[in-house]
Formats: sequence, structure tokens, C-alpha cells
Amino acid sequence: MGPLGRREPTDWTHVERFSLVAQGAAVSPVPVAFGSMWPVEADEPQQDKNGVWWVGRNGFSGRSRGGHAYTFEAHNMRDSDANWRWFNQISEGICVSEAVSRVGALLYRKRFQPRPLYDEAQRVDEFDDTPPEEGTSVRAGFDVWRKQGLWVAKLREDHWESEEDVDTGRLPDAHFKLSANYWATNAQEILDALGTPHRDWMTILNSWGENGYPHRVRIPAEQVQWLLDRNGEAGIPIL
Repeated sequence: MGPLGRREPTDWTHVERFSLVAQGAAVSPVPVAFGSMWPVEADEPQQDKNGVWWVGRNGFSGRSRGGHAYTFEAHNMRDSDANWRWFNQISEGICVSEAVSRVGALLYRKRFQPRPLYDEAQRVDEFDDTPPEEGTSVRAGFDVWRKQGLWVAKLREDHWESEEDVDTGRLPDAHFKLSANYWATNAQEILDALGTPHRDWMTILNSWGENGYPHRVRIPAEQVQWLLDRNGEAGIPIL
């Protein structure tokens, strides 16, 4: 399976200060960037009798392959096959920026380069060893999006895989800065933000491309809660 790369934050003040509950925010349907431990069972989705892919229907053992970040698809913001091909981290732990940039792509219906967001997130995150160590936090990814914007990809441009691929002359586009971002504290808040309050499942959009993982994989809401309870974090964009 593909690489991971989400690191747990060193404290939870961002969730405590900027939770949906604390802000009393009403949120229109938006995709959600989710960071969690990645259960080993999630590497191998299973199809039901209708051909729908699932993880977590039988629970998770607690064994983890590390930290990962991915996107939950919102109601009426269907991810395209082109996005499935584009958001592929390939060989390095840039999942946070893949997840955050994909949320932006679904909101704005534009394509963004994840790599520079990852590089900037590593510069502003709380970890003394990044870089050169891989990974960053979902909090740092949202900090970059909110304060700087997103890096718009040009037509027919390739996905920038390594730092050497980045066009250093291209700046983040401030037109795509968030006004704020909040944090869900339970699975029902995520379902509400996605615009699917009466569902008992969510749809994972992963960052391993079309050859590495099914495009859409469902996960029961109770297992999302299980992941939240084990230092998961759910970032909700506010336009």
C-alpha cells in the first residue's frame, strides 16, 4: 500500500479553541480533511454484495501502520476520476497536503499542487525534525491554507512529486485562502459538515492514485469516532 505521513499534533489547543462547538458555527456541506492512525485492516478494503468498498465494518484491531490523512467526500461534491489520478503521493509522506488540497479542489473545482503546501507546512509545524523527517500535522496544513492560500496547477501540468519539481517562482494564490477552519469533536459533527447528517457512514478519498486503492471507500461512522478517540483530528474549512 501507499506511503502515509500524518503526524499527531503535540497538543490539542487548536481543537479546544476552534472546535465547531466552541465557535457555534453553522457549516454548509463541505469536504473534511481527516488525520488519524491508519489501521492495518484499512489497507485492504472489502467489497459488499453491491460492489461497494468498505473498511472497518468488522471494527479495527488497534494495530496501526502509522498516521495518515485523507479526505471525506461531501454531499453533492463528487470527486472526479481525474482527481483520483491526480492525488497520488506516490513515494513520500505528503498525505496531509494531498488531503487538504483535495478538499480545496472539491470546494473550488480547480486543481492544486499539493507539494508546496507540504513544504510550507513542514516549515511552520511544531516538529523540530521536519524537514528532513517526513510528514506534518493536519493543523499545519490548514494553517498554510488559511494564511497563504493554495498553489494552482496549470493546465496539463504534472503533479509535483519531489521538492525539486516545484516551480519556486509560483506563489500561493491568495484568492483561495480560507477565512477560518474549525475542528469536529465527534463523528456526528463530521456527518453534519459533510451534509449527510442521517448517514451512518462516510466516504474516504485516499491519496494513492487509481492503481493503489479504490476511488471511494466507505467507513462506518462509529469507526470514525473510534479513530477520533485515538488522537484523530477532523479539519473543516470555512470559506
